[in-house]
Amino acid sequence: MTSLTLSEDLPSLRRLYIEGNDSLTSLTLPEGLSSLKEIAISRTGLTSLTLPEGLSSLERLHISATELTSLTLPEGLSSLERLHIGATGLTSLILPEGLSSLHGLNLYNNFRLTSLTLSEDLPSLEEIHLTSSDRLTSLTLSEGLLSILQSRNLIPKSVRVINVYEYLPRITRRENGVEIRWEKGILQSATTVNGPWTDVPVLDDRRRLFLRSSMPAGFFRVKPQK
Repeated sequence: MTSLTLSEDLPSLRRLYIEGNDSLTSLTLPEGLSSLKEIAISRTGLTSLTLPEGLSSLERLHISATELTSLTLPEGLSSLERLHIGATGLTSLILPEGLSSLHGLNLYNNFRLTSLTLSEDLPSLEEIHLTSSDRLTSLTLSEGLLSILQSRNLIPKSVRVINVYEYLPRITRRENGVEIRWEKGILQSATTVNGPWTDVPVLDDRRRLFLRSSMPAGFFRVKPQK
């Protein structure tokens, strides 16, 4: 088991290539890599990858043939043009907001991938490849992006398409707290934004939950029902 943490004194680093290191299981990139334009990681034993905020110059991100089971992409990837993630152990992937330059998304041979969430702000997206994503059953995206994908026949027939707007909880401030309402799905809560998420038992058939201001802070989301 090998862990690699790059030095923080790399402000001029433009390209990072890591290939053919089966013993590498953990990689942490520091903040301050404002000049980095390309990251390519392939054929490693990587199970943990930490990407920092501030990768505003990154144009290409290529991750393939790794043991990754989870991946959190940071916000601020405004220059990212190509995102390739293939042959990993990922079961779900969420694309962050602000990918205004992304025009190529390639998710190939991710045989365990069952859930994919695309942000609604993808004005430059031109192509999506979901090769060998036969287990993908949940695809969350905006209505506008859905029409683009359907017109190009880029969505596998087995995929269950979800309009993200149907699952946005509405929060209203009340005198002694806040009220959460939702129309579809199952309300979940967590103590941190990255989970773990658990179903909230709700007795109200109208999908309504009241939280008193004296209760501990938490995070809430609505999970689509199968």
